Amino acid sequence: MAIAQVCYRLDGMPLAIELAAARTKVLPVEQISNRLEDSFALLTGGGRTALAHHGTLRATMDWSHELLSGQERTLFRRLSVFAGGFTLEAAEAVGSGEGIEDVGVLDLLTSLVDESLVVERDGETRYRLLETVRQYASEKLEEAGEAEAVRERHATWCLAFAEEAERGLSGSDQAWWLTRLETELDNLRFALQWSLEEHAIAGLGLRLAASLWSFWLMRGYLSEGRNWLESGISRGSPTTTPAKAKALNVNGSLALSQGNYGEAIVSLEQSVDLYRELENSEGIASSLANLGFAAMLGERADVPVQACSKRP
Repeated sequence: MAIAQVCYRLDGMPLAIELAAARTKVLPVEQISNRLEDSFALLTGGGRTALAHHGTLRATMDWSHELLSGQERTLFRRLSVFAGGFTLEAAEAVGSGEGIEDVGVLDLLTSLVDESLVVERDGETRYRLLETVRQYASEKLEEAGEAEAVRERHATWCLAFAEEAERGLSGSDQAWWLTRLETELDNLRFALQWSLEEHAIAGLGLRLAASLWSFWLMRGYLSEGRNWLESGISRGSPTTTPAKAKALNVNGSLALSQGNYGEAIVSLEQSVDLYRELENSEGIASSLANLGFAAMLGERADVPVQACSKRP
């Protein structure tokens, strides 16, 4: 199992697997697998220039990188923010700007595919960087000083996509949108982690987590959805915002679906109060409806509703 995982995480690249195999003289396969979060540090001994000949993984990547034009290098490193692949439209939204026109992304992406630095999935209009290549490109992104700006663009694209999907899930294309959301789930998780846990851009992260409420519910990601929401609520601004009010409503709804009636009531009451401060009648109605449902089900389940009910 560990051997298969090593091969999978190295995308089956012969040179990378050969270098990993050399490490079995000092490390068991299980530890090699665990250390592959940073392939280059493990496979080249931790030094970026320690092994300079073309027989090493890093030297091979450096050689390929040097053959790229300036714009190709820029797009290559920006694409490293995608987890689990990307569409052309996503690449245009995240990879363009500051020297790259969005209409020029297709030609640059085609060149990267021709150079085998980007892989096109068979039968799909979707692309990805092999994991080892993505790690290399991510290093280049950090070196260029673009990491924060590009990751924020990635999170912003994820938010726009999720809000479009939220509207789509209420229509006749629900099944199609659910599949699209599953396909982009790694990207959504990366954006949530970056915005909520690492950089506390809580407004963006909270909106993203809340806009995915139908997806969390329909696909059974109740605990995960609540974890993201509660992280955003706890890290967010203490002031009243529509995003916070919606997040509390969604969190209460997910808790209700889990049968956690007391927790649902607490969250939903807070949502009602915030929506009243905002004078948002639609939000008030939604939160009150969920609150009434939680109180009714909690009473039937003999949950001490009044004891759980608290104001913020």
